[in-house]
Amino acid sequence: MPAAGFAWFIEAIGVGALLGPLIPNAFAADYRSGRWLYLPYAIRGVGDVLLAVVTPVPAALVLLFVYGLNTSTGMVVFNSTLQTQVPDGLRGRTFTLFDMTWGACRLISLVLGGLVADAAGIQPLYWAGGALLIMAGAVGLSGTVNIRSK
Repeated sequence: MPAAGFAWFIEAIGVGALLGPLIPNAFAADYRSGRWLYLPYAIRGVGDVLLAVVTPVPAALVLLFVYGLNTSTGMVVFNSTLQTQVPDGLRGRTFTLFDMTWGACRLISLVLGGLVADAAGIQPLYWAGGALLIMAGAVGLSGTVNIRSK
């Protein structure tokens, strides 16, 4: 693909992210379950592993669309779960701390990802990132992490 084709990949993520928040409401009455909270990690991890080996553009577009779906679905569910677990008086500070931590960790992950890609290549980066996401999803789905409702 020419360099301008990169916009198609970003658009696939964006369309998926736009539609993602509709998914939990369409399939579950209570989307704050562990399945909706951790399944997006595992699916994104599988997607990252597949992106490491898939070269056809249409397949990559589908994977990136699913990536967008899972990213936004996961955030809606995570924020809803966090909101139900934190007392009203602490909610503003908790969300501020969460946003600051999320932003800082995102920047750190970009730096670390760039260093790994520079040292080992992009495919090992996708393999490693995918493996970490799959493990995170598996731990959550196995019940090791327990979210209790109020």
